[in-house]
Amino acid sequence: MNPGQLALLTILLIAAILDTVLAAKWSPAYFRHGVPLFVRRFAATPQWNPAFPSSGLEAEFSSSCSYSLAFKDLSPTEYAFREELFQLHWLRYVLVIHGLISWDYDHSQLTVTGYARIFPLAFLLANALILYEGSLPWSLAVFLGGVAILALSYATQAFLYGEVGKYAALKWSDLQSTYGADA
Repeated sequence: MNPGQLALLTILLIAAILDTVLAAKWSPAYFRHGVPLFVRRFAATPQWNPAFPSSGLEAEFSSSCSYSLAFKDLSPTEYAFREELFQLHWLRYVLVIHGLISWDYDHSQLTVTGYARIFPLAFLLANALILYEGSLPWSLAVFLGGVAILALSYATQAFLYGEVGKYAALKWSDLQSTYGADA
């Protein structure tokens, strides 16, 4: 392994550690900012600000065969969410994005945003540099394989994040119909 490859491996390790620490600590900046890879808006009907329990979301998106989702409120109008860390199940995928649910009461909608995690971006960059350098005979196969794995993982997460948005919009609207008359 040459010094350049060692440096890239070190950068990947740092990116993986940084991703894990920021996600585990529920860093608000980590969940509110970044490269948005997934953005979807959902109509919802409440005209007031109901309390929305994250426990209901966690119960709905708990899984025994794949990652369960964990949710944390960052503000009265924002919930961060991510796959549970260090969960061992038979269905695994690379974590490409982490999520933020934002409620927009003025426009009766919520937005689910999936921001790119640091490690997959570093992985793609490192592989692109190795491919550009051409130092490894199998670098193109590694790069294309990595892109394919990340694309499949993204598709899995995008589907799941869309389901989070649908469920949250439905429950938010149900809170309005259930409790709106009492407010």
